[in-house]
Amino acid sequence: MSRPISLIKPYELLALAAAGRKFTLVDARPNAEFIKGHLPSAIQLDWEDYCEKPEAPARDILLQPGYWGKLQEPYKNSLDQKLSIRGISSGDLIIVYAEGKHSKGRDARIAWMLSYLGVEEVAILDGGIDGWQATGGTLGGSSPVREPGKFVMALQEHRRIQLEELSTIYGSDPDLVVVDTRSQAEFYGHSMDYQPRLGHIPGAINLPFDALYKDLHNFQPKNKYLDMLPPVVKKAKKIVAYCEVGVRATALAFLHEIYTDQVVRVYDGSIMEWSSVLQLPITQR
Repeated sequence: MSRPISLIKPYELLALAAAGRKFTLVDARPNAEFIKGHLPSAIQLDWEDYCEKPEAPARDILLQPGYWGKLQEPYKNSLDQKLSIRGISSGDLIIVYAEGKHSKGRDARIAWMLSYLGVEEVAILDGGIDGWQATGGTLGGSSPVREPGKFVMALQEHRRIQLEELSTIYGSDPDLVVVDTRSQAEFYGHSMDYQPRLGHIPGAINLPFDALYKDLHNFQPKNKYLDMLPPVVKKAKKIVAYCEVGVRATALAFLHEIYTDQVVRVYDGSIMEWSSVLQLPITQR
């Protein structure tokens, strides 16, 4: 593997292990699922542990883990030290897995975060834990004891966009296309009534997360993915992706870059942050 990001099939992972290739497995599922069984030697990481808290005033629900997705400021919050303690080294191949479509992008969010922070090679296990088992892979039940890693941060700013920049350039940059990866019901403001305001960023294109999968576990192959892309997205020179809390959007960013070599910038604050700023527009049309 030589690309900075990639997909890896379970049989390829088995082959890497048989060949003695050094890599680190990261289980992005919640800890309650991890302790029931996980890939041998995997480290468990929750994306929620690396998020900022919403600024006051905020509704109580937004203070709960998983309801606010903006990544913590990396240097201020010493994310390199936090990841090193967990056994992550930025120079290693990191392979992240979860449960396919059911996990709603947890694997991609961790993979995106690691890539953004400077990991040289990150892969997502296509098929997830179920694909691993279907290929004959075994599960472990105990959490491994790992030596601390060596994580050196080298931010890849081209993978991320934050509120201040997006609110300045959206609608005024003719080369920019904004993609909303939530469901159609969320896009039009028909669900998730705990959000500050319902709807989507005006002009955004809806490309639902679920469409990225050909089944419950595996991503769409390249030809199917390219066929389903709206023409405006295919032609876009710049793409920004968002969702509710910046998790599902990372799956689109990951897949799009692998299949097209075009980097999609992720707005990790997503609609939760955008809709909390009353001066910014929201539409349900």
